[in-house]
Amino acid sequence: MAEQKILLLGGDNPTTWIIYNELVSQFGLFPVIIEASMPRSTLIKNRIRKIGLARVLSQIGFAIWIRPLLFWRERKRIAFLQRKFGMENHRPHNSVTHHVKSVNDTNCHALIEEFEPDLVIVNGTRILSKKTLAKIDAPVINTHQGVTPGYRGAHGAYWALVQNDKTN
Repeated sequence: MAEQKILLLGGDNPTTWIIYNELVSQFGLFPVIIEASMPRSTLIKNRIRKIGLARVLSQIGFAIWIRPLLFWRERKRIAFLQRKFGMENHRPHNSVTHHVKSVNDTNCHALIEEFEPDLVIVNGTRILSKKTLAKIDAPVINTHQGVTPGYRGAHGAYWALVQNDKTN
């Protein structure tokens, strides 16, 4: 039986590297395509258009005041969990890492076609366009920290708890 070819599409963040390193420990080296971060101004404009100014201002307030306090308070717990479960968040060898502006651009499409993956894992990227999905002739697993669609973004679980919403 031929070896399965895995491809990871990810953002340059610790969760991408934790996922990648765990999969490498199980299946060996495979390519990863890293999407550049969207400029904050573009991200904010897009969010205002989608969810409105008031909600975006509350998200910005959260990012400025609450998120750093939560991280500071929980940093020892995060380090403990990383040690306990062997979650390595270091970046892989440069030979397997490919950088693109967007997972939805032609450079990324060309890499997907070149790698011919049997499985694609997505973590921390923009939403994949229909055109990008059409380039992938394999199952796609999308990891997501949010509680969608009710609470968009990486801090969705926090906002669901704030709202005492146990259904999402």
